Amino acid sequence: MKQSKIFISSSSLLSLLTSCIVYLYLVNHKRHKNTGVSVTERIQRQPHPKAYFIVQSYFMSTIEIYDLLDSIRRYDDKTPIILISRHPDYDLLFKKGYHLLGLINPSQHWSPKAYKKQIDHSLDGIFRLFPNE
Repeated sequence: MKQSKIFISSSSLLSLLTSCIVYLYLVNHKRHKNTGVSVTERIQRQPHPKAYFIVQSYFMSTIEIYDLLDSIRRYDDKTPIILISRHPDYDLLFKKGYHLLGLINPSQHWSPKAYKKQIDHSLDGIFRLFPNE
């Protein structure tokens, strides 16, 4: 069985925290042997994606985020995407129809424990939707 990967965009502190939380989830749920984690600055077409976590850092504009979402959806319309953004444009997300599995806004009542809970909830949804991929 080929190893699927969870891709995490950006190279910010929040993306590193996200990757640690995702890896701990995989270890705790005994999924780390067949699902890997990859942190990359620019997400491009990837083999065997399990999910994408798009982390909007302070250095990324909203236009860059939506260009990234467009490029992912251009070649992959089924893989779950979780957007982590402090200033999401809800209207544009709805109008463009990106079909996000989740949207996490870390600026609302932010605490590491609450952030971990939101990431874990997103991963539960991913593994419930795509259990054997």
